[in-house]
Amino acid sequence: MSADRGSFWTRWIARNKYRQNIQIRVYEGYVGQVLAAMTRRTYFLQSISGPDASGKVTIQGKDILAKIEERKAMAPAQSPGKLYTDITIGATSFEVTNCAVTDYPAPGTLRIGSEIMTYSASTASTNGVTFTITARGSDNSTAAAHSSNDTVQLCLRVENQTVDAVLGMLLGTYGGIDAAWLNTADWATERASYLSAYLLNTLITEPTSVAELVAEVQQQALVYVWWDERQALVNMRAVRGIDADPPTLSEEGHILADTFSLSERPSGRASQVWIYYARQDFVLKANDPKAYAEASIAVNLESEGANLYGEASIRKIYARWLSSAALADTTASKISVRYVEIPSLCTFALDAKDRNIWVGDVVKISHHLDVDQFGARRLRLWTIVSAEETTPGEVVQYTAEDTTLYGRIHYVMASGTADYP
Repeated sequence: MSADRGSFWTRWIARNKYRQNIQIRVYEGYVGQVLAAMTRRTYFLQSISGPDASGKVTIQGKDILAKIEERKAMAPAQSPGKLYTDITIGATSFEVTNCAVTDYPAPGTLRIGSEIMTYSASTASTNGVTFTITARGSDNSTAAAHSSNDTVQLCLRVENQTVDAVLGMLLGTYGGIDAAWLNTADWATERASYLSAYLLNTLITEPTSVAELVAEVQQQALVYVWWDERQALVNMRAVRGIDADPPTLSEEGHILADTFSLSERPSGRASQVWIYYARQDFVLKANDPKAYAEASIAVNLESEGANLYGEASIRKIYARWLSSAALADTTASKISVRYVEIPSLCTFALDAKDRNIWVGDVVKISHHLDVDQFGARRLRLWTIVSAEETTPGEVVQYTAEDTTLYGRIHYVMASGTADYP
């Protein structure tokens, strides 16, 4: 075909204008291997650059969680409604314009200015939607008069929801991720085994970044969430000990020469953990201590002594999702134990024979650069936090975080039970 009719890529780009959600599937294998036996990784197209003068095209793909942040997904979404007329401090019914009933499912919670109120019904009316109010000045707010054209914001209320249910709601309902990409069956198993005590509660009265809320749940409920491009699923794992002995990677048999390095993150150390919880003011910003009724503080004074670090390192957490002392104390204690020492990271590379190890896996590492004070190798537990095939099909580069302090999970068996392996 003549050049003046364009190339394959110039025509493809013109014909696929709305291409941001296109899946990219990368297959890696060997000559003669069937496609189904190859390693498949799934990404989502973000941008295409080119073609340049030589006809080269560069395609950028990212994982599905990155798409949420870039879309600026909010929970709750910005509500369109405005007060049709002024309302008094005691009004129990009013009309809202510029909206439909579907924008305000009943029953629910509204915020107008600094006042929070609950409603039992929202019905179509001449100028938009009429609300039947059940409580003015709810949730420790103060009832007030409001003016026409004031924004009527639908709030997001969460009551005694499990961690996996909240993450599913944030990522699915508000983040727009199709349920097919969420590994909810495994989430439920993980939650039942290790997170059953965590029931989350909050009231969000203004649009808030979904990425920010997911990060808060991970921190406050002690879970990891990540995209596994090989499974093409969003996985969730509790911050916990190991229940099976992980493989050991050694420099003699696995780690490529001159690729292993250790580093520390001094900013990650926490000799004191302050958790503000039991939120009482849902209008103040979430990072305002005055918004919370209680605080849980875990302190390791020994680590601040002259013989150790010689100074405090305070981590403050504004736990909008935690409402009980038991949960706040648990989270504070675990973070304090985990980060009382400066956390370590390591990087290393493996060749193709070991590339089944991937993000979320736990491994032991035996290397002459990681030794104790007597020079003996330390077999620490490391959790893989990132993996990248730097040489496709040949070399994988990893970053791992030391999670040794979480230890091993033990089980108490009933009398008469056969020996547990």
